[in-house]
Amino acid sequence: MKQRKRTFDGSDRRQWRRLTPQDVPSLKGVSINQGTEACVIDISKGGMLLHTVFRLRPDMKILLKIMTTKGVFKVSGIVLRSSIKSISGAPLYESAITFESPLTVLDDLAVKTAPAAEPRPIPAPDIVNDFGDPKPSPPPGEISEREDPAVLTVLAPGGLGADLDRMLQMNDW
Repeated sequence: MKQRKRTFDGSDRRQWRRLTPQDVPSLKGVSINQGTEACVIDISKGGMLLHTVFRLRPDMKILLKIMTTKGVFKVSGIVLRSSIKSISGAPLYESAITFESPLTVLDDLAVKTAPAAEPRPIPAPDIVNDFGDPKPSPPPGEISEREDPAVLTVLAPGGLGADLDRMLQMNDW
């Protein structure tokens, strides 16, 4: 079977429009698995972008509890990607989640006149590093020999930036 080459210019990637939390005023909060709070950056029928204080592993299945003024909706999803967004103070991670089935109730929750969120340009990283993230799962029927990578998270109190840089430079990674 011949596969079509995917382009990542943003023109044909989005099946549903993305909404900011302000576009969904009835959205009161989102928690992950056993109640850990997350901050919604944008949401669509197909998934959401959120910030957490811990890293979510790509390909990990999660259960999201979406709290609204109209009730609580439980949605299962899969982590597409997760990267560190900020290390000042407590670390902040940005994760993209795809829902296992479309969140059709979003039409009822969103403000009808809300414009779609403008796509943000994705900055090119200075250093390309996959942080040991596993490669995407192979198509069904193909065998994959994939090892689970280790994840290193470094936490340091504020004010130790130079010391932390010096310690990390001493490692031969």
